[in-house]
Amino acid sequence: MKEKSNDLSTVQNQRKKLQLLEDDVAAHADRLVQLNELAEKCMASSQFDPVEIEQKRSNINDRFELVSDMTKDRRKQLDDVFKYHQLLRDISEEETWMREKKILVHTQDYGKDLTGVHNLTKKHKRIENEIQSHEKRIEAVRPIAEEIMKKHTTDGTTHQLCARQVERCFGTRAPNWDECADGHYAVRCRG
Repeated sequence: MKEKSNDLSTVQNQRKKLQLLEDDVAAHADRLVQLNELAEKCMASSQFDPVEIEQKRSNINDRFELVSDMTKDRRKQLDDVFKYHQLLRDISEEETWMREKKILVHTQDYGKDLTGVHNLTKKHKRIENEIQSHEKRIEAVRPIAEEIMKKHTTDGTTHQLCARQVERCFGTRAPNWDECADGHYAVRCRG
């Protein structure tokens, strides 16, 4: 049964469950090797029906391969969905940060005396440093967003919805970043 992957915590839980399943499949791989060796020995002896043993062995190997392939496919799907939800969370965190800094950058408070101006200058330098560090974070997120959009626009309509959501999120965040940075530089020029 496939659970919906609506958020990051759900995907993390699904990945943990899948890890348990993958461990179980890996443990059964050793048993399968032993079973195949035993089947070879039984087919070599003349006491058992080699055709029936080969059919059953082949059936078990095929079913095991199917389960193994399904777990690999599920891992790939969950990793993609995890990357997608992590990207959305990162974008949301950066957007929240931008909104907070936007308020600080667009303030009309220039200080009432020399001490106030000095304190605002220090605060402004801290904001300047934060903007520079967050610019690197945003640039680190951008290639992940582009990869997700590129990958999912070629897959199917469900994935195209994901790509459109990432594109919409990234498209609405860029003006906020530009506005925050422009406001920062405008204050810098006025000061």
